[in-house]
Amino acid sequence: MNYYGIEDSTKPYIILKKYHSILMSSIVVESVAFLASLTDSLVAGNIVDADAFAAVGLLMPFFFLSSFLAAVINAGTLLNYNNQAGAFRQRRAHEYFSQGIYLSVMAGLAFFVVMLFCKGMIFKGLSVPSGMEQYLYDYYNIIVFYFLMYPTACLLGNIVIADGGEKLSLAVNLIQIIVNILLSLILSHRMGVKGIALATVISTMLSILLILPWFFSGRNTLRLLLYMSPGDCLDITRRGSVRASTLVLMAVATYILNAYVSASFDSQVLQILILQEKIISLSSVFLGLSMAVQPLIATLKGEKNTKAARILIRRASLVMLFSGGLITVSLMLFAGPFVRAFGISGRAQVLSGIFAVRITAATLICPALLVFFFYYYYLIDHYRLALVICFIKDLLSTVGLTILLAMLFKKPEAIWLGLAFAPVLSLLVCSAIVWFHYGRKLFPWLIPGDRDKRIFIYSFMLDEKQSVALSEKTAYILKKEGYPQRLQNLAAFYVEEMLMLVREKNGSSPVLVECTLILNEEDVRLILRDSGQIFNLAEEDALPASFRQYVVANMISVLESKAYLVNTGYNRHEFVFSNRLINSRK
Repeated sequence: MNYYGIEDSTKPYIILKKYHSILMSSIVVESVAFLASLTDSLVAGNIVDADAFAAVGLLMPFFFLSSFLAAVINAGTLLNYNNQAGAFRQRRAHEYFSQGIYLSVMAGLAFFVVMLFCKGMIFKGLSVPSGMEQYLYDYYNIIVFYFLMYPTACLLGNIVIADGGEKLSLAVNLIQIIVNILLSLILSHRMGVKGIALATVISTMLSILLILPWFFSGRNTLRLLLYMSPGDCLDITRRGSVRASTLVLMAVATYILNAYVSASFDSQVLQILILQEKIISLSSVFLGLSMAVQPLIATLKGEKNTKAARILIRRASLVMLFSGGLITVSLMLFAGPFVRAFGISGRAQVLSGIFAVRITAATLICPALLVFFFYYYYLIDHYRLALVICFIKDLLSTVGLTILLAMLFKKPEAIWLGLAFAPVLSLLVCSAIVWFHYGRKLFPWLIPGDRDKRIFIYSFMLDEKQSVALSEKTAYILKKEGYPQRLQNLAAFYVEEMLMLVREKNGSSPVLVECTLILNEEDVRLILRDSGQIFNLAEEDALPASFRQYVVANMISVLESKAYLVNTGYNRHEFVFSNRLINSRK
């Protein structure tokens, strides 16, 4: 049935629009650590020499470990914050945000102290080849200050995205990358690898300073409370450790492979290995792609809106496939310039590097999908499955297959083949686990589809005809599903008046509206999102500014449950028609 363009089933356009808006910011925020280390390696290889490039690459495991600490706090804080916001519990959301900020500062300080006092032990464990020691010392002594700031910088950039400030976060992180590159080029000529490390430290500090004004702006809804709770610390750590496990396992795998190649092959093979590890660490970009769904999935989980969640995840998986394919094609076409960009020279060395790059790029879609499914299963609370996928893809197949082939064939090409085909093996094994354990019907999303037929989503640009049409549509759906006349009339009247009030508040400005009707056995939930002026339609005690607002305020007073929260920059209202109103249902 169609009322003035209101179709029987439409897509959640506000959710999808916000997903696309968050997408680029999430990629940039999550890629900053990767790009910082990549920039350092590029400048070291071209302006200093190949030994400086390899020396910087030897510290890649510590970038992973720093990212692990940041990710534990960042992921745990964001997951809890978004889950509480999705359930309209604003005070608890602020408490988790505050706890996360304090933890990130303490974690950065702890990692900084460990790196300073354990320097000798760390250098001994790295088995540094001759000619690289001084480069490593010079770079290490300054880059430790980056590790001090990174957890806080990471959390600030991501929490602002969850609060609707993805454009600011994108701008800040782009500025950080540009400043890092420019300062690296300038300072490296004067200070060598010391200048490269200093550029990374300065650009990270700048990113923190540029993001802070958001917390004093009118659009900010985040509140920093004087709040500490051991229970919340454990909750953040427990949830965040699952998400961050991929980083610590990648650090362990990288450390093992670097040590094995250093002991079994010459420094030229080590340089190509580090080059290939740079490509593998592109998983941070794929993780950024995956992170774009986090605040939205958390919100939809709170609403129990499985239909919108399924639509969102399908869109996100297509984006992941496209991105993996695009990077694959780019690396295939520009493998030569990519290898030479790191200062690798000599015909045999360059050809070996090109082979490693192309064979790794050929299978890049597999790690893209693995990262996406790992993060998705983490978000929907399938922690054990996420950990299994993480262990297989980041450690077991990567280290096991690579070292096995290297020991069998004793040639560098065996290493490149092992690293390239480990994700293929991992994807096949992980897919089989999900298929056989959860069954064909739930593969791969693990979302039951039986509730979708009782969830109705309508998205449109608001006008008077659309308001009336959706009111009639709501009454028709409730009548068809057997709800009593009283509930039909109340819900239909509410929808029309609330939409007209939204239109009244925004005047002639265009407003995108999304209305979701969820029919449960115990209640009927009406969720209204709009892109207009930020204000609380459900605030009964507010002084009415118009007759319609007075009518709406009195009308909603009969409802037992109502809630409002600005979510990712949009108004979001939830009104529940409970059993008290539908106890006469047929």
